Amino acid sequence: MAQSDVVVEVVQAKEADEDCEKPSTLTRLKNFCMRNYLPIETILSIIIGILFPQPAVYLSQRIPVAKICIIVLFFTIGLRLRFVEAKSAVKFYKEVVVGLLLVLFVGPVFATNVLNQVPYFDSLIGDEQNSRNSSNSSEEMAILGPEEFRLALQIYCMCPTAPATSLILVTAANGHRGLSILVAMLCTIISVFTIPPMLTWFLPTFQHVGLNVGQVLLDTILRVLLPLVMGRCLRCVPPIKKVVNKWNDIIKYFGLSFLVALFLVKVSETSASGNLAKVSVVNILCVVALGTSLTTFNALSSYGLISILPWFSNKSTVTLSIVSSIRVAGLAATIIDVLPDNIGDKGLLVLPMVFVYLATLLMLNGFVSVVKVKEEDTALDRPSQTTEQDKEQDKDIKESTINSEINEVAIFTIYTEEMSVKDKQL
Repeated sequence: MAQSDVVVEVVQAKEADEDCEKPSTLTRLKNFCMRNYLPIETILSIIIGILFPQPAVYLSQRIPVAKICIIVLFFTIGLRLRFVEAKSAVKFYKEVVVGLLLVLFVGPVFATNVLNQVPYFDSLIGDEQNSRNSSNSSEEMAILGPEEFRLALQIYCMCPTAPATSLILVTAANGHRGLSILVAMLCTIISVFTIPPMLTWFLPTFQHVGLNVGQVLLDTILRVLLPLVMGRCLRCVPPIKKVVNKWNDIIKYFGLSFLVALFLVKVSETSASGNLAKVSVVNILCVVALGTSLTTFNALSSYGLISILPWFSNKSTVTLSIVSSIRVAGLAATIIDVLPDNIGDKGLLVLPMVFVYLATLLMLNGFVSVVKVKEEDTALDRPSQTTEQDKEQDKDIKESTINSEINEVAIFTIYTEEMSVKDKQL
């Protein structure tokens, strides 16, 4: 009798465990919204900015909302920035150099020059600034929208990815997490200094308006690099680090909310000015298709080019192809905000890059499912456990590692941030 009771208790315990492993519909909906917070809130901000622009415009006229949003965004990124996995990739200097060249120079130069040759843009910025389009200003030739859309794609293609954005895709592909973080961090810092001069070298629009490269560089340093460094330095303070680790998710969503607010302000200003009425849905769809095609070609060509290099592993090939393809709309929106007003309507500059970013994430999720590394070996992603410090680092890595099993049935989910293994029940 006692034995049968034990059997019943074991069965009941297993049933209870199964019930715990199946979250409710409400929980699943909540988890989906939190995992896709950035794209969902971005789309909502665009809708609100178009339909109800007055509140954001009113606030922007009284305080520098865009500047505050950018500073807070990069400050929170600095607070959450982790070096532990990046240290494991320092020895792969060849991969790092190739990654930097692809992200900072090869991809941007190719994309900007291709876009310079595309004729199907109108000239909303002004014929005196864009005389090359004067013969293509008819409605039939302006299928890709105004000149601002071309400029938006070019600036977007110049900007690198962020560590967290590429990390989720690299992990889903069983790539080299440490290499992804290291290349993304270096590219973000270096791009602050390379993008301003590249604007005048490769973009004819800025050659006409006489862009002050020094002023753009200074503003970018003050709004991006300085807050980023300050946030990372504060994280080194033990009490602050404990707070950041405890409230990591809150800080993450807090920073993303300011990025969404930046989009809201720019779209609202354009909607209030009436310039948005000059753009059709067809224009947006066509320019998004063009931008996504460029990033898709970048992913495929990077993967093919790196795969023929004999000293690169499959993990490194997949990692660099992902990192070189994805871009971050936050840095691109920052560059647009620091540009002078005579470069065109800034809301029309922000609008296409946001949709291209979301479409690129969908495309790259499909790309990841195709090129995913089959080997389960993750030795390249973790430092050797030879000292107590290394063991502590390895523990830190395990706590931040995304379980790839989560992604098996969610290929086309738009991942926006790093997840914890605590989210395994998603």
